[in-house]
Amino acid sequence: MKRIARRIFGGVMGVLAAAAVLTAWLYPKVSGWLLILVGLPALCASVYGVIMWGLAPHQRTMNQLTAFLQHVPAQQFSRRFYHDPLNEMAPFVQALNHLLDQVEIERNLGEEYRQRFISLLENMASGVLLLDARGKILLINSMAAQLLGRPREELIGQTHLAASHHYELGELIEQCRRSGQRLRQELTVYYPQERVLDVHLSPVPSRAGMGGVVVVMHDITEIRRLEQLRREFVTNVSHELRTPLTAVKGFAETLLDGAAEDPETLRNFLTIIWRESDRMHRMIGELLDLSKIESGQVKLDFQTISVKEQAEDVLRLIRPTAHERQLTVQLVALQDCAIEADPDRFRQILLNLLTNALTYTPPDGLVELRIECVDGGVWVRVRDTGIGIPKNDLPHLFERFYRVNKDRSRESGGTGLGLAIVKQLVESHHGSIEVESELGKGSQFSVFLPRRQPTAGDAPSEPMSKTRGDGVEKTDLA
Repeated sequence: MKRIARRIFGGVMGVLAAAAVLTAWLYPKVSGWLLILVGLPALCASVYGVIMWGLAPHQRTMNQLTAFLQHVPAQQFSRRFYHDPLNEMAPFVQALNHLLDQVEIERNLGEEYRQRFISLLENMASGVLLLDARGKILLINSMAAQLLGRPREELIGQTHLAASHHYELGELIEQCRRSGQRLRQELTVYYPQERVLDVHLSPVPSRAGMGGVVVVMHDITEIRRLEQLRREFVTNVSHELRTPLTAVKGFAETLLDGAAEDPETLRNFLTIIWRESDRMHRMIGELLDLSKIESGQVKLDFQTISVKEQAEDVLRLIRPTAHERQLTVQLVALQDCAIEADPDRFRQILLNLLTNALTYTPPDGLVELRIECVDGGVWVRVRDTGIGIPKNDLPHLFERFYRVNKDRSRESGGTGLGLAIVKQLVESHHGSIEVESELGKGSQFSVFLPRRQPTAGDAPSEPMSKTRGDGVEKTDLA
């Protein structure tokens, strides 16, 4: 301000000096009243002009500063006001630029945190809803929109009752709003599909009293399904083991009560005990085998094998059983195929399928093993003229312990794990299995195996699906 004052003071003094000289020169020539009437307004106008001239640089700076500040509401915080450091407004402009620096830092930091929050929210595996005091949706992430079955754009601004279609969820939200307490409850919803949700609700404090609510929804459908499968598995294992154990215990008690005195009865009972204990041994062995295959603990020894030779080896093993049951077994192979497979596991696939066909085919029936070479692999089909499989049983065919004819399977010594093992072994060879069946006419199981196994660089190895029903959709069922 001192520069402006000095500039104005110098100008005024110059005007006054000029007025004094001009008055001294005009006084002898002009009357005093005329000199006062004309000179005084001229002197005031000159002083005013000098003052405006002295304030002109300051006015220009203020105009430039005003124009600069008009861009601040447009969030152009990166711009700075450049000025003459000798200007009287320099300290103010420096303070303003420093303030803009701080605002820009805070704004960038806030934007960074905002982007992090949005990224966190969008990548959460749980659904998140933020509701205001009136129950309207203020914020919702993609998972919550997916769980509610509607696009997120349609849900913003709607009340939760109109958006959710879930009466129990709406009641839970209202209860949280009224009570102001955290709530947690497990709900089963049926729109857009049946799901089990673990819902957490927390109230948002408000000065007015009743505030909003934060809703976090976890989809635990798969967890509950696996728990149910685990319970069913334990029940099935218990039942399957209890049946032969009951027989062993009963016949052993009978022998201890005196039946051992009869050699023929002793031999028959011991045969039954041996058969039931052997069945338990095989069941436990197959359970362990299936568990190892599912968990990837079984290392497959891939070799180039002849499909026809492997099939002939397996047929030699089952022909005595087929002859005993008065069944015809034949191999149909128009040409041989060479594929990459584990020889032992490939034979196990064929043996389980053929044994299953022999079990459910009545005397004088036919069991056919057909080999078809195609581009990229081979189809191995096992067809029988047995009792067939009801259509309702097809989706469950590859589940553990599932039997279409339970009595006949137990009589034959089956464990109910053969087809589950087959499916896992086929998938571990990157193949697929299909089944076609007509009740009363027979069934056909078709296995496709690729000619070459993919390497680590060709395709990632996908985890093998569970054989408890969740892998059925990967199996083509007729």
